[in-house]
Amino acid sequence: MKERFSYDPFVLPYTIGLIFVLTYLVIATVRVIQSLPSEDRKKLGLMLFSKKLFISIKEIFMECLLHVKIWKKNKVLGYMHSSLAFGWFMLIVLGHFEVNIFAPHRLNLPYFPIFFRYFMMETNVTMKGSLFFFLMDFFLLVILSGEVLAIIKRFRSRLFGMKRTTKLRWNDRIAMYSLWAIFPLRFLAESFTSQIGGGSFLTRGFSMIFESFHLYLANDALIRPMWWAYSIALGTFFVFLPWSRYTHILSEVMLIFMRNAGIKENDKNKGFAKVEIYSCSRCGLCLDPCQMISAAKLHDNATVNFTRNLRWWNYDDARRNSGYCLMCDRCVQACPVGVNSVKLKLNVKKYNPTLYKPDQYSYIPPAKASDTSSDVLYFAGCMTHLTPAIKKSMTGILDTAKVNYNFMDADGTICCGRPLMQAGEDKSADILIEKNKNIIKNSNAKLFVTSCP
Repeated sequence: MKERFSYDPFVLPYTIGLIFVLTYLVIATVRVIQSLPSEDRKKLGLMLFSKKLFISIKEIFMECLLHVKIWKKNKVLGYMHSSLAFGWFMLIVLGHFEVNIFAPHRLNLPYFPIFFRYFMMETNVTMKGSLFFFLMDFFLLVILSGEVLAIIKRFRSRLFGMKRTTKLRWNDRIAMYSLWAIFPLRFLAESFTSQIGGGSFLTRGFSMIFESFHLYLANDALIRPMWWAYSIALGTFFVFLPWSRYTHILSEVMLIFMRNAGIKENDKNKGFAKVEIYSCSRCGLCLDPCQMISAAKLHDNATVNFTRNLRWWNYDDARRNSGYCLMCDRCVQACPVGVNSVKLKLNVKKYNPTLYKPDQYSYIPPAKASDTSSDVLYFAGCMTHLTPAIKKSMTGILDTAKVNYNFMDADGTICCGRPLMQAGEDKSADILIEKNKNIIKNSNAKLFVTSCP
């Protein structure tokens, strides 16, 4: 191959967008790490010198590029996601290999691997050149097939087994449409340039079809406009990426590293929790399992809207989202990224001003178990009382075993406090927990048995 040019103005939109998104990534990473407690920062640092680093790299490859978890849930959606992510990754890797082999002196130009077909002219056909042409066309075809599925899913999600899909804001739409434009424009640009820069079955084939209509002049005239359009689409996507749902492309990598380092959510949506919020791609897989959507038709209170509201500092709507949530954990189980949205909602509830006072249950007098001679103290709990069959089974087992037990809440007692904790009322829950603790201690029982979930 022979180098035709080393620079053209059409590389500017791409270069500007790349510099912007890399600058954003560095600043965001530094800010997140600074917001971590010193203990978590230490865990993150130690992980870089342990086998957890290699575990994280493997997980990044399996989940960020191949999307194995989505494959397990839905094969069509799995192919759609992995074809776009892994296909784009391979185009970038192969592009750098091409530059390293055919123009190693241009590796210092970040745009050169992206626009390689324009800058390099094929002077003869070589085995390695033909192999790269084929691989680039193959992965471009894989990406285009995945993009077709993504477009169909956006407008006909039921064809993919999804009853519901997410609603997009204007910034998400701009990022999405620019992403959709990137690869068709690359296909056209490389096709029109295939006579000069080389091509394979896809790009060269399309160019030959185009030429069969005797549009040679149009073919030549469209080369630079297509590369301009391709560069503009790339630059636009990079600029809008941090403000769109596609931020998960960047934050999910950090999420995996931090999770494998043993870092967990704290009581505020900062640090690791902040990374979780930005790792939500709003793919919509959590919508169908949500009871509040399927049964109560509260579509605006979906988890995908909750994370979006937190990202855009819309805390009033985020509190409303968390208030309607049943905290059943179904959305967490459905999330392919593993975002613990229940914990994020609980954090919002804890810092949500309520109509109640923190000591609203302090009026409950100290209580003692009625019988202090039993070896076993049994606590059924609210849910067991609401499910009489469980209570009957438990007491039947104890009676049949001839256990000397005291039924702590046979006639009603204090709730365990979990519903209050799920409402973010930790201080009120602590009051109930302390009073129950006194009852248990005063019972003098040797064994405590409960069927409370």
